[in-house]
Amino acid sequence: MDESGRAVDRASGRLAGSTLTPWAGVFRAAGYLGRPWAEVWEAFSVRPARWLSLRHGLEEGAEASFCLLADEPEPRLLATFLRGEKVFAEEEGK
Repeated sequence: MDESGRAVDRASGRLAGSTLTPWAGVFRAAGYLGRPWAEVWEAFSVRPARWLSLRHGLEEGAEASFCLLADEPEPRLLATFLRGEKVFAEEEGK
């Protein structure tokens, strides 16, 4: 990633992909489509998981892997839990 946040190949300077995170993509798509983010999340996360027979959601006795999001004043990731352990937390004061 360069100083402006773009994914570039350092040797050639050519674009090399995207730095857009999946959850940010959901909020961006919701804005483009004029739909609630929860509806877009269903299409981008829940349905594909179901099609692939992957567990999704929280169930008693299952490993708890999930993200906490805030959607106002702007979308942001608050915390990520993997198998019940917090693996990421937003910095205090943000």
